[in-house]
Amino acid sequence: MNKLNMSEYTISIIIISYNTKDLLQNCIQSIVDKTESVGYEIIVVDNASTDGTQEIIRSNFPQIKFIANKNNIGFGAANNMGIKIAVGKYLFLLNPDTVLTNNAIKCFYDFMENPMHQNVWCCGAALVSKDLKPDITYSNFPSLWQVFFEFGLHAIFRNYYLEKIAIGVPWNHINMDPFDVMVVSGADMFIRRSILDQIGYFDEDFFLYYEETELSWRAHQKGFLSKIIPSIKIIHIGGQSTRNLNLKKIEIFETSRFLFFKKCYGVTIAFIARLLYTLWNLTRYLNRRDSIYLETIRIIWKVA
Repeated sequence: MNKLNMSEYTISIIIISYNTKDLLQNCIQSIVDKTESVGYEIIVVDNASTDGTQEIIRSNFPQIKFIANKNNIGFGAANNMGIKIAVGKYLFLLNPDTVLTNNAIKCFYDFMENPMHQNVWCCGAALVSKDLKPDITYSNFPSLWQVFFEFGLHAIFRNYYLEKIAIGVPWNHINMDPFDVMVVSGADMFIRRSILDQIGYFDEDFFLYYEETELSWRAHQKGFLSKIIPSIKIIHIGGQSTRNLNLKKIEIFETSRFLFFKKCYGVTIAFIARLLYTLWNLTRYLNRRDSIYLETIRIIWKVA
């Protein structure tokens, strides 16, 4: 890591860990190996891992700022802890299941320092899977239109759906110039600190999922832009911290989704969305006879 005084750290890299010890080590090592010509610090906030994460990181990377939580306080709240002790002009929120393939952090920095990009609050890379295939890179804001399209219109109007409506969109290989998006994937958010201080930090009512969407909504409402820079590619292994949650994962997801609808669109739209998602799951159950859809309906009406 750059041996610089604290005042010289330009970028604060914040990583939230939860039982991802090996992935976290690989992520940090890729930062150390690939990052040049820019000052940075790394902050790891651990949400009560039980796999030896704390011991390994403190032993192998003693220069890192490390916060060990006694409980899993969620993604947004943990990021807020890191943000509060960060000293960088820019914040790079990075998932532990990512690997840098080049000097991505310097590339992000150069892009954001361009005077033409002063209204960009957040940018992200083109995410790719382990086999270098396009991965979910950005999203549109959830909407009632998105639910309607999921009933079949998404297949008929595929390009329009992906460009304007879908909530999880892979980079398409075609667009190589930086382009505007609504929501940069929460796996790699490079944020201008001065704008974040204006719009506020993560809403800690969200435990997991949609916290970056709601934050991006606030930025968008203020007129700030989000960008994807396809020339920067980051490997995203994906799903490692939540892969075994099953119905609990669905409950967390549905809770956050309807919380977003209520906070951003109001209770009436949120109620309509609840009805539409119920109908969508019911049609899937009738077609496939998989009880997971009935369980999801039960969860939809259970969550506040």
